[in-house]
Amino acid sequence: MQPPLHGARGRLRRAGLLLAAGAVAVSAAVSMIAWAPASAGEDSSRLRSAVQAGQIAPLENLLSAVRRDFNGQIIEIELESESTGFVYKVKLLGPQGHVSKLEYDARSLALLRTKGDGVAAARKR
Repeated sequence: MQPPLHGARGRLRRAGLLLAAGAVAVSAAVSMIAWAPASAGEDSSRLRSAVQAGQIAPLENLLSAVRRDFNGQIIEIELESESTGFVYKVKLLGPQGHVSKLEYDARSLALLRTKGDGVAAARKR
């Protein structure tokens, strides 16, 4: 039987579980595009076209921006279409085990919003 998920050991176990799930989430996240329903091939084609047209920054650039701004592990990324344009939504597991939500403008990679208890601790000075 596994010990409960409280205390330092529980946080570490939770972090391990989140990271394992996060590896899958990051690799598949770009396919979760909030456009009209389409096949995976059409999504990939639209995404590639949007990057080439400069409507959204490549995923590699987003990863660099998040690593530049915050400490922690990226556990999920989503690309969503909003009324103001495309937004990358990032979940970050901070150094103290808190999950923070970050939103970046998908074109400029400007940080738009942050949410979560661990944002201040995860932010690089």
